[in-house]
Amino acid sequence: MRIVRNTLLAILTFAALVLAHYTLPQHDVVRVVNTYQERQDFDDWTRIFWSKPDDLSEVLMNRDVQFIQTVKKKTFLFGFIQRDAEGVMVYRNEDTGWRWPPYFKFDTASLQTEADDLRSTPEAPKWAVMTHYGWRAELFSAFPNAVAIRPVAFAVHPRDVAAIPRTHHRPGARRHPRRLGTGRRRAGRAPRQALALVEKLDWGVAGGVTAPAPSWRAGHPGRRGLAPIGADAGSRRV
Repeated sequence: MRIVRNTLLAILTFAALVLAHYTLPQHDVVRVVNTYQERQDFDDWTRIFWSKPDDLSEVLMNRDVQFIQTVKKKTFLFGFIQRDAEGVMVYRNEDTGWRWPPYFKFDTASLQTEADDLRSTPEAPKWAVMTHYGWRAELFSAFPNAVAIRPVAFAVHPRDVAAIPRTHHRPGARRHPRRLGTGRRRAGRAPRQALALVEKLDWGVAGGVTAPAPSWRAGHPGRRGLAPIGADAGSRRV
């Protein structure tokens, strides 16, 4: 009896994972090649792979469907790891309406216009992130349904574009230096700050206006202190 129960649980878990993989949003880094509209027939069981935004779509045997042809960057682990390889991918562009899956998509025409605006060539590519759900199965003529498309804000190699949104480093931007050090260096930071404050007060009272100048003391090479402006080298502390 336990074997039967575990088998049923395994089957139900697998079915839930398959349903989640089909309905949850996925992200692809793509370059739009072309958009078109084509009439499709829905006279067999494969109509389960097409949207039914209204009651009329359930009784119609054929209707026009919009498609978006792209060149896709291949990935590992559902888009988390980018690859250098490329492949073709065709997306359908249909409304979901108020039905399952609950994307509440009603902007098919606007999405088609955005895709048209992002068309590009291999010589001058425009990369974008396509959000979609569903699978591409050539045997059953099934296409993933495009939900949204967003252009990449800066021109970089597609390997540097994350399908899952996260913080990017723009080329040419300065990175913040890593403040790393040993425990001994970090422990001596507070005494050095206190010593610099003493030097600032000492030279500020003597010379009025102060300016940074190197100060060399025994046992502390490279330490910088403050000296009055206009003071000669001999007046600085040694």
